[in-house]
Amino acid sequence: MQGSDDRGSEGELPGPPDGAQPVAPVFAPEASPEPVPRAAPSPELPRSESSERPAPTERSRGVTATTPPPTDSAAAGAGREVPYRTDRDRRRSVNRLANPWYRRLARGLIGMAFLAAGAFALYFGAQFVRDFLDRDQLPEEAAEVPTVRSTTIEIRSTTPAPVLDGTLVLDTVTGSFEFVGRGTGSQAGMQVVSPDGVTTYVRRDATAWQEAPAGDRLAADVLLAVEYLRDDDSADDILTRPLRRNYVDLIERTEIGEGDEAVYEYEMRFDTAAFQENFPLEYADFEDRAIPGVAPVRGLLITITVDGDQVLVRVDDANTNWSWQRLSYSDQAFVPIDPSVASATESVEVDG
Repeated sequence: MQGSDDRGSEGELPGPPDGAQPVAPVFAPEASPEPVPRAAPSPELPRSESSERPAPTERSRGVTATTPPPTDSAAAGAGREVPYRTDRDRRRSVNRLANPWYRRLARGLIGMAFLAAGAFALYFGAQFVRDFLDRDQLPEEAAEVPTVRSTTIEIRSTTPAPVLDGTLVLDTVTGSFEFVGRGTGSQAGMQVVSPDGVTTYVRRDATAWQEAPAGDRLAADVLLAVEYLRDDDSADDILTRPLRRNYVDLIERTEIGEGDEAVYEYEMRFDTAAFQENFPLEYADFEDRAIPGVAPVRGLLITITVDGDQVLVRVDDANTNWSWQRLSYSDQAFVPIDPSVASATESVEVDG
């Protein structure tokens, strides 16, 4: 074929095409017998811009306002190093921004309020414990006492209480009684008798009995004393329940005697003024049934005594001069003489 050029033979490279410019051959450099060592270039560290603290711009109410540092994202986007707060900045932020003066003042006031509340609680708690211990040492409340049907009582009282100085024998059920004046007292030789608790008879020495005239002072005082003493068989007749709450302070408790003969004396202070103010009805009952002539005062000194069976055996009130002592008591009835049928010369004998 005419267009073919079969210059090459097997094992030879074909020559350049027709019209091609020859190219100068490139010879590979000769290998150096010994390689020359070269120093590796030192890498350059990236430069970071120095962080500058923002200058204070204004002062408002004593707090220094500064330009806030850039956030982590903003600083990272700008290719800058994120600055950290110094200890001084941190303390200033905690003490002034997080704990302003009004917050510290509020915490102080709250703390003082808690301390005051604790002090008040401690004080009132101590008062409550003291009152509880005093009530526990007072005579037993609602004690079961033996039946007192008849009793012999020695009375020493003056105004404003009934004026009496003698011995009274009383039946607590019928109200009948006999009173004999003390031999060495102002009422020596005087006798007052009531066979039914209503009609009274009087006489002096060995004279004839006569019915007590209206307005007789001795008969009226004896009747008043009987009214107060008739139901006084336990300490509850003096220490009423409302009075025990907060109006009695125990001063001293004393045991007198030994064994079955022992009695227990209680010296107390009553706040009858506060008792009257807070419990007017109960105070009126206390005045009419417990102590004659009692007055509303802050410190009413009263001494009561109970025996081993919790029977009330003595009451002494120095303010009202009301004082009596039980000499004996029994569950048997007492029947006095009846002057209306008795002999005019018959005398009254008093046991005890």
